[in-house]
Amino acid sequence: MTDASTIDAVQPKARRLSFKELPGFDISAEALLKIIEMPCMVIRRSPAMKVLEMITLRLRGDCLSALGIDLNSAQITSKGTVSGGNGDMDVSVPATQLFSLIRNMRGEDEINVRFHAAKNHLVIRTDKNSYNIPVCLDHIPEIQAETLEHNYSVYFPTQMLSQIIKRVSHAAAQNDVRFYMNGVYLGIDNGQFIAVATDGHRMAVSSHDIDFSDDVGDEIQSPTAPTSISNTNAGVILPNGVFPVLHKILSGSQGQFKIDYSNRNLTFTLGSHTVGSAWKTENILR
Repeated sequence: MTDASTIDAVQPKARRLSFKELPGFDISAEALLKIIEMPCMVIRRSPAMKVLEMITLRLRGDCLSALGIDLNSAQITSKGTVSGGNGDMDVSVPATQLFSLIRNMRGEDEINVRFHAAKNHLVIRTDKNSYNIPVCLDHIPEIQAETLEHNYSVYFPTQMLSQIIKRVSHAAAQNDVRFYMNGVYLGIDNGQFIAVATDGHRMAVSSHDIDFSDDVGDEIQSPTAPTSISNTNAGVILPNGVFPVLHKILSGSQGQFKIDYSNRNLTFTLGSHTVGSAWKTENILR
């Protein structure tokens, strides 16, 4: 005879979720590749910290964001819209593996991406194939949102900022023990926006007058900033590792590019892309 307490102790098995019920999204391969491409560019091989080889996918409603981090240069966030979102999702997977897989899926009008928490896998399916990518369970050391709160911003015509960086970046040092040489100084000084790079033997400088205005229009022709910072003198050094990504984002882009200055970071924003660098210094090349 079965004891009543034994019957009460037996719990019914949880229903196994079908693939479509798992949290995730549906999207075309081209659209997903566009979202993850820039974050993957900044990710480097890191034997000492495997978590830095991961790309983090975050789904909120139908908005998907991808985050890539390199502690020596920057973190990049790119956003896009999915065609079908199925619950919120936060998952980190090997960037190289995900990028190679999605790149080889070009031409697929729809792929189904789901997070299988029980197996710690990101499952990606097409009409004919299914792939499992292992999920990283460690904490990803990203820049916290509160440290990105900016003190002031400078707006640029996109192509102007691209030209400024190209004109000076060639003079920056590479792997110099004087770490402050391995980048480009971007600063505000006496009403001018200044970019400077040097390797100790040569120096490249580009300067442009800032248009101080509290009404930033859509068709600006020069660097524009609010009048409240007209007497501000400050600057940061942008590491060399950020340049390839910035050039990729700026190439062929139109409109405005915004630079936000905070106490610890320099943040670039253009459309769906955000590039944040945490290497900060003041008056280092002056």
